[in-house]
Amino acid sequence: MKLSLGKWGNHLNSRRLGQEIRFLLSDELKKGRRVEVDLKDVMTASPGFCIEAFAKLNLYVPETGFKSCVKFSNANDEVRTVIQHAVHPLHYEEMGKKTGIGI
Repeated sequence: MKLSLGKWGNHLNSRRLGQEIRFLLSDELKKGRRVEVDLKDVMTASPGFCIEAFAKLNLYVPETGFKSCVKFSNANDEVRTVIQHAVHPLHYEEMGKKTGIGI
């Protein structure tokens, strides 16, 4: 499945939108499908959006599984950096401790 985030706008800043994206992605991953997240036309993505959309998704998928199931394409350098920070293993380990969800 290819999910083009540009259709939600050029600036992805809402945690609520991040949550909606996470639900869409998790539904596909639960079916055993690979997902491509296309970031064409996305100029910025806030840390909050990326945490909701990708880091919390990562809590339910082991790191090796996440990297093999989710592919990001067409991200500019700024968006790529924010996503990388959000899904960094230390970041989601800390989140797991706060939420009680382990990986």
